[in-house]
Amino acid sequence: MKLLIVTLCVLTYLIPAALSLKCYVCNKKNENCKTGETTCKSSQDRCGKSILNGVINKSCTTSQVCSKAKEFCKNQEKCEAYCCDSDLCNGGVPLKPVTFVTLLAMALAVAKYLI
Repeated sequence: MKLLIVTLCVLTYLIPAALSLKCYVCNKKNENCKTGETTCKSSQDRCGKSILNGVINKSCTTSQVCSKAKEFCKNQEKCEAYCCDSDLCNGGVPLKPVTFVTLLAMALAVAKYLI
């Protein structure tokens, strides 16, 4: 019985940490930093990356803040905002839809050639 109680206590401590989102965190000029990682608060459901006038900011955020950042960037030059919802997904440059379609077409062509 004691073992069961101890096991439940340990699981209660570990489960929230395992379910928490992890994001890169930094604020640098003209550098795509990937060194700082953090575990987000439970209220933060997104990793965000914004670039404004060459300053890159990566952090944990919420879907509401992401929407506002994207809307803000629509009216600004040299402004980009990205959001994602998997661990450390804000590390690189996201694929643009055209790039994704091109890569998919190339993969299908190679697959057809090999089959």
